[in-house]
Amino acid sequence: MCALQRCVVVLLLSGFLSACGALLVGGQTHGGRPASTISDSEQRDAAMAAQINRLFVKDAQISAFDVRIVAHDGVVQLEGHVRNRKAQRRAIELARSVGGVRRVESRLSVVP
Repeated sequence: MCALQRCVVVLLLSGFLSACGALLVGGQTHGGRPASTISDSEQRDAAMAAQINRLFVKDAQISAFDVRIVAHDGVVQLEGHVRNRKAQRRAIELARSVGGVRRVESRLSVVP
């Protein structure tokens, strides 16, 4: 590898690592905002949605890829589609089982 190629590789790597470092140090985690500006309520809602998603991933009846989970002030909205009514009821049941969930609104459609 010639000296010019080495310089290009070093510059590209340093630029890439600088960008990664800015993300890690800045804590850009929610809508492009620094983590320090995210309210406790938003953090709880994000944690609830993540926990519900984990339950969906583990459940054989529900495809987590087909269901969008939105949480706001303890109200969870499920949007998307499931294979049958049983899966629809199961998704609602799993969402309700998560601590902090006050209400579940289902906008799930059944698509066999």
